[in-house]
Amino acid sequence: MTHFGLDTFLPSFSTSIFTSISVLADPSADGNFSYDDDDAGSGSTDILNAESPTVDLTAANAGGETLLTVSYQYNYNFGSIFNLEYFDFDASSWITWEAVPDNSFTTSNWCTAISAPTTVSSELDISGFSATQLSGFQYRFAYDASSVYGWGFCMNPSTLTSTSPPSCIDPSTLNATGIMAINRTMSGRHDPAMSPVLNYIRQSLCNLSFVFYSLK
Repeated sequence: MTHFGLDTFLPSFSTSIFTSISVLADPSADGNFSYDDDDAGSGSTDILNAESPTVDLTAANAGGETLLTVSYQYNYNFGSIFNLEYFDFDASSWITWEAVPDNSFTTSNWCTAISAPTTVSSELDISGFSATQLSGFQYRFAYDASSVYGWGFCMNPSTLTSTSPPSCIDPSTLNATGIMAINRTMSGRHDPAMSPVLNYIRQSLCNLSFVFYSLK
């Protein structure tokens, strides 16, 4: 597991349009990233992008750490778009990783209102990334409240983490009928609480073959 602690974000002013007096925390100077859309007023254009530095993922990928997550804490009350995005170097474009949901009713001082727990993003699989996509990787938080009269938000510094996929994946959301287990002693990763079918698939995924079943 590799942690990339990115305490410094670079506000992308070339692609941001906002009311400067409403920036409550500049991530390049304060670490936190905060904006007061209510203070900017109705009808204001509020597009802010806070980008990470470039992170070379070549070594992590070569070591089998092909799953990325971003962990952070935040307080966000009402806007139209707030996304976690990553940069596709080959396509020269930002791709939505996932949406950051509204999580509070705070109307001011969002940074002081941040509380646990830490949010962990969904996993991003980089196993298919090209060499330049790996070496030129960036992620950002993209906020846009131009179409609404929102309140505001604050985010603490985030951490990018790379991990290896599990060696034995648990099956999920599987259904079967007409299956009867033969009562046998089984080795490997057998779980008595799991249905016979799921145990069979689970052990098959782990290259084990000590389970016998019959169909009715």
